[in-house]
Order: sequence, then structure tokens, then C-alpha cells
Amino acid sequence: APCAARCPGAPDGTCDCDVDTQGAKKPCQTVNALGTCVGYRTCAAAVGWSACSAEPASAEVCDGMDNDCNAKIDDGLSASQPCEESNAFGTCAGVAQCFGNQGYVCGAKVPAAEACDFQDNDCDGATDEDFKNDAGKYGSPEHCGSCNASCGGTIPNASLEACDASKAKPQCVVSQCEPGYFELNDFQCIPQPVTTCLPCQNDGQ
Repeated sequence: APCAARCPGAPDGTCDCDVDTQGAKKPCQTVNALGTCVGYRTCAAAVGWSACSAEPASAEVCDGMDNDCNAKIDDGLSASQPCEESNAFGTCAGVAQCFGNQGYVCGAKVPAAEACDFQDNDCDGATDEDFKNDAGKYGSPEHCGSCNASCGGTIPNASLEACDASKAKPQCVVSQCEPGYFELNDFQCIPQPVTTCLPCQNDGQ
């Protein structure tokens, strides 16, 4: 017999849902072409059983959930996939891995302003390009022959040093000696000898 005939006054199909079973739950399923998901219906005496709580099965995505209801989490997905990080400095490529409810986490480094550190900070395919000359050498007084190899104060008694980038490997050289010293070679300032010529005081000198 129809439910209404067996349970007068009850909403159709709710003979087992009344004030005595208010809040009770019973299992149910939601079925589609992708799978069968299990949930529950909840009793509300005034209106009967609720709709099934199970969301319809959907294609699996990296989210730490069993989207297609096959009792496997994040299955059938690629363990990693290409990714990139971009900002005003450039774009760095990397690999993203699936980390459950965090989704795919990109392992690419974040582009940054180029620094002299033997790395391609802005991911443009060149290393330390802002600190090299047109010949690809570290040729500035602050980075002479290598990163952070400053010429300042490296040659005793020199008041000014320069970076000679014409050498096979740029080197710090004397640009000017301190008073009382003269440039013996590219790398030495030595004291002026006491035999330095002086202006003649008489015809015999």
C-alpha cells in the first residue's frame, strides 16, 4: 500500500521518519557515469528524509579527496607536472608535485633581481650578466675577475686601484700610488728612493 495509506498524515515515503526518529540517518548513494558515492539521508519529521548527502562522483583532481569515489585518493594523476613562477623580474620554470589538500605545489624558484652570486637569479638563461663586460668577464673594480672580488685596498701603498679587464682573467692593478711612492709595476707601489733627482742648486751639480 502507498505510504500515505499506511501512515496517514505523514509525507509520502516517510513512514519511518517521525518525531521518534528525528535526526536519524540512513545510508544512500549518488550514482553517475564516473562512480557511486555513498552518503546518508537525515530525518526531519516535518518534511521527511533529506536528499542524499553524497556529492556526485567527479573526475579526480589533486586535492586530497576521493573525487570519483573509488576508495583511492588522488589516484590516476601525474605525480608531477611543469609549472612556473613569474613576477616583474622574469619567469622561472620548475616542477609541481601533488601534495594532497595543498594541491600541486610548484617547486620553481621565485625570480629575483640579478645578483653577483654565480646563479641565474632572474631565469633569463644568463648568469651574473649585469656584472660582466661585453666580453663576458667580471671587469669592474667591485667584481674584478670574480664576484665580489673588490679591488679596494688590495695593493699596499696604492691610493687607487683599477680592474684591468684586458688580461686573460681580469686583475686588480695600480692606478695611482700614495704620495712618496711610485709605481714599480702593475701590482707594486714602492717608496721613492733617496737618490731621486733634485733641482740643481749650482753649476757643478
